[in-house]
Amino acid sequence: MEENIEMRGIPQAELQSALLEIGATETLPRMFQGDLWEVSLSEETFVTLGVIRLPVTQLKFRGEAVTLKAVLKTFRLKTLRGGG
Repeated sequence: MEENIEMRGIPQAELQSALLEIGATETLPRMFQGDLWEVSLSEETFVTLGVIRLPVTQLKFRGEAVTLKAVLKTFRLKTLRGGG
């Protein structure tokens, strides 16, 4: 199974920390591997909305369906941000 996610507003360093916290190991720059799953991160780019400049990272998760579903849930909770 493969799942692509675009994350905006969270610096790539924070995304990498979240991946490490949920059990991944960095195998190459911007490549992480967990137990039965892996994820690759794009180069960090930026989008400008008015005067605000937001970081953007594409993440490509791959793994066994049941495992990946649990990993994605945990990752999304780790990267959840309040807004208003």
